[in-house]
Amino acid sequence: MQYILELAKELKKDPRACVGLFFDRIQEAGFEYKKDFDLEVESFRDHIEKHVFEKIKDDLAEQEEEERKARLGPGGLDPKEVFESLPKCLQDCFEIRDIELLRSTFDKMPVYEARYHLGRCVASGLWVPDASKVEKRSIIISLMTKFLELFCGWFDTFWGFLTRAHE
Repeated sequence: MQYILELAKELKKDPRACVGLFFDRIQEAGFEYKKDFDLEVESFRDHIEKHVFEKIKDDLAEQEEEERKARLGPGGLDPKEVFESLPKCLQDCFEIRDIELLRSTFDKMPVYEARYHLGRCVASGLWVPDASKVEKRSIIISLMTKFLELFCGWFDTFWGFLTRAHE
């Protein structure tokens, strides 16, 4: 390609008019010239393949990003990423869609951990809180009960420490 452009510049002609002349010179030229031409063609083909590969890779990355943005839940988190970050026991509950097992699994967790995971599930849309007030209250009561149990246990330990320190 470059040779055609240089030939056109040298002859002061339109590059399109020099294409035929270019191939005429290739047929007249010796082995070395043809070898150089083949190397240039191969190099150009490699450049095009590399460019196409990069373009496809960029397009795929852009498409994946658009799909990820489309998946975002109401709180801006990706449900797929949240699901993959959940402990295995919670993943199993979501996979089999067992709400009672999910609640009991949350009840067995420390409150801060359950609150963290539940908040991320809600923010990603993985868990949509039930519209029923009874269901909401039962979850809140369950979490509050767990929190109070932990707080009371901590307070008893702390109080025992303080009373032993004064004896």
